[in-house]
Amino acid sequence: MKSKIHKFRFSKIAFIFFVILSINSNFGQDSTKFFVRDIIIIGNEITKDFVILNEIPFTIGDSVSATDLDFARERIYSLGIFNSIDITKSNGNESGAEVFVVVKEGWTIFPMPYFLFQKNSIKYSTYGFNFLYKNFRGRNETISINFAFGYDPNFFLSYQNPNFIERNTNLALEVGYSPILNKNKEFLQISNEKFKYHTFYFNGILGKRFSSFAQANFLLSFRQAKLNSEYSSHYFSSKNNHDNIPSIGINFRFDSRDFPLYATSGDFAELIFTHNGFGIDNINYSAINLDLRKYYNFGKYLFVRSGLQTRFLVGESIPIYDLSYLGYLDYIRGNSKAYQSGRNKLKFISEIGVPIIDNFLFRMDLPLVPKELSTSKIGMNIVGFYDFGKAFDDFAEISKNKMIYGYGLGINIFMLPYNILRFIYGFNDEGNGEFIFETGFSF
Repeated sequence: MKSKIHKFRFSKIAFIFFVILSINSNFGQDSTKFFVRDIIIIGNEITKDFVILNEIPFTIGDSVSATDLDFARERIYSLGIFNSIDITKSNGNESGAEVFVVVKEGWTIFPMPYFLFQKNSIKYSTYGFNFLYKNFRGRNETISINFAFGYDPNFFLSYQNPNFIERNTNLALEVGYSPILNKNKEFLQISNEKFKYHTFYFNGILGKRFSSFAQANFLLSFRQAKLNSEYSSHYFSSKNNHDNIPSIGINFRFDSRDFPLYATSGDFAELIFTHNGFGIDNINYSAINLDLRKYYNFGKYLFVRSGLQTRFLVGESIPIYDLSYLGYLDYIRGNSKAYQSGRNKLKFISEIGVPIIDNFLFRMDLPLVPKELSTSKIGMNIVGFYDFGKAFDDFAEISKNKMIYGYGLGINIFMLPYNILRFIYGFNDEGNGEFIFETGFSF
């Protein structure tokens, strides 16, 4: 009886999800258009003009509306390097109007606190700092040094340049180390001990942005995982205490969201394919990740978000630590303690929200603190959500693990360009509640 209820609930929510995807929301949008005679950028002392122009989805000679100007402002905000942005137009005439983009640059060097609260316990929390040096040559380049401690510690150094060699050519490099606690419960029962495997990695990305919305990337990475345990011959594919995993892949992305850090309208689609191992240390498998999201903004008083995220592993020699997991870093809100693992994973996300505070520019005069660092765009939303997902090994056995459900309410507070705080209270499918605190930009 329970399996029938779960199947009914799954099919019902899946139907609602795809109905939402088919909605076209133009509610309350201004359709009055004008021709763009010129785009004039004011206030950028460090930032190159082309960095700003890259985020504006129109150019001189195009016909645009006030809605397009609002969209461009949010896209520029998403760069995370400006404290305030104002886009207006001149009175104009039959030959068009000028568009004025007035920006105020933010602070370029600052520590970003990091805190991940898991399983309603400090014991399972990860915390630390991410030191950022942003936009240091005015080309939106970022150097990041991350130190995280606690349940899932990690340390990495990264460099990102979205305008490498020429405009819209992306280069990203990252090296890091993570001592990760084993999360596979089946293997924990076999070994009867808690242990960590130590991962050293290098990631490289070289890509091209073809338009304001579309880009493709070539991916290259290398990981070495080590385990100082008598069970390493069972746990590692190489049958010794370390696995070496080279990977090559490709990534396609389409992103038309108004504000990628916290979107309320637009579309997002990303496909990532990687092949891993190539037979080295008995490891040889492919990973396919698909992420689809839809955002609707019904005027200024309501927004809806929905998404489908999947991960599929193809191959016979897959390391146990690289399986797909639900219940740790990736979980169902309201049911974060529910655990599943397998080769594959499906996750549906839906959210409806009401803005309480929108686009409020907050300034605070503090002694010895630069104005750029004490200025922020403040906003607050109240959201309701319904999420569900599952991890499984084979599509033929997709009903083996029951669907994990979660629903509830949350308050999102964003302080841009710095961070977003989420206070969530959710329930699982049995009605048991939990409080979740999250930080960072997502959905």
